[in-house]
Amino acid sequence: MRNHGFKTIIAAATAVVAALSLAACSGSGSGSSSSAASKGAVAVSFPSREVTIWNDTMDVVKQKVTAQGYEFLSDNPNWDIQTQVSDWQSWISRGDVKAIFGFPAQVDSFAAVTAQAKAANIPVLGYSVPWQGTASYLALDLKGAGEQAGKATADWVKKTYPGKKVGVGVIADTTEDLGKLQQQGIIDALNASGADVTVYKLEAQSRQDAYNVAQSALIAHPDIKAWASISGDMALGSRQATIDARLNEQDFSNIATDATKEGFQLIQKGNTMIREAYCFTPDTLGSAMSTMLLQAAEGKKVDKKQVGVTKIDKTNVAKYLK
Repeated sequence: MRNHGFKTIIAAATAVVAALSLAACSGSGSGSSSSAASKGAVAVSFPSREVTIWNDTMDVVKQKVTAQGYEFLSDNPNWDIQTQVSDWQSWISRGDVKAIFGFPAQVDSFAAVTAQAKAANIPVLGYSVPWQGTASYLALDLKGAGEQAGKATADWVKKTYPGKKVGVGVIADTTEDLGKLQQQGIIDALNASGADVTVYKLEAQSRQDAYNVAQSALIAHPDIKAWASISGDMALGSRQATIDARLNEQDFSNIATDATKEGFQLIQKGNTMIREAYCFTPDTLGSAMSTMLLQAAEGKKVDKKQVGVTKIDKTNVAKYLK
């Protein structure tokens, strides 16, 4: 995924894109911010705005930190490492930034800019993974998220196709640990379930990627009856590929470790292949991140926090559509 959650440990995932409107442009070319505030600024940086869960989470963080009198800064590196590094350097040079919460496009490339922030007395917090120089980080139970999605997929296979061998397309972006851990959790749970399944690993980073690989997989592996992925956008892409192949989506399962608003709407309908999801929710992520950012901005010790996924199905999806 360029996934929940989630490009480096983590993931999450995602996905994903019914992106919420964030803030007006300022600072570096890809930066954005809310109106100025007297306490200074705090910044949040994800590798891209392609992933809905990141956009929605930033919206929660923005609301909470601006309510406490801080200016909110964000950027859109579009997966470009140097652009993201430059954005951070721009924030450091402002002189009023009190803390940065970041998820680097590539962790190994951020030690130097993190050291620059530390030298300027700006604590850097990691999303999903720590690296050299971070003051603390938000840990995501990525493998556990995958295991829950994998178990749910296996349970559906055993119930729907008893005694039959079924293919499962596992869609993930495994260029970083965020996707690798979730994918491994899904596969481990499938293998441990006793379900008679054949696992097909499929690589994707976006909704369109997922559509393309699912389209090809359905031709190459007609035994596929289930999709398991690490982002809501990937789930939507594989669903559309199935529909466009003129297959009955009622014969399929499609479970992800993330969901977008569009995915929630499909869960609510109850008559599509997307019946449930295991999500790192924007409220949970945003609340944890804003608490940590405010602690860091105020010079307090920041303890590591860990969040897990929430099962979302027809019984509780309405609350996530408000």
